[in-house]
Amino acid sequence: VIMQCGKCTECCTPFSIPELRKPAGLRCMYLTDQGCSIYETRPQTCRDFQCAYLILNFPRKLRPDRAGFIIRLLDHGIHGHVYACYKIRQMTKFAKKLIRRIRNKYHPDRKILWAEGNHVYDIE
Repeated sequence: VIMQCGKCTECCTPFSIPELRKPAGLRCMYLTDQGCSIYETRPQTCRDFQCAYLILNFPRKLRPDRAGFIIRLLDHGIHGHVYACYKIRQMTKFAKKLIRRIRNKYHPDRKILWAEGNHVYDIE
């Protein structure tokens, strides 16, 4: 099954898109009520974004717009991938527990980071 974003557009706000000169935290100027208006010609930064919901075939309830957070896989060279979680709504104990469970199921050897704005925290 190939996972798709569906109505989720949560990644269009928290991350910077250098090609569009869009800073992190601001809604993308190409985001409409129907989704990305330049999806077919979107910048490489957008094409390269690795949403764990899509990559790891998470259940629908964990789609970022439903779960309240985005889990992104970051490549850190010799250390392998690191999960970086970005808050959409308030972080809860349930969300932290769920993120750890997801990590333990798919990649127990990898680290979890939590990002809020320009600050990154280790939630272990």
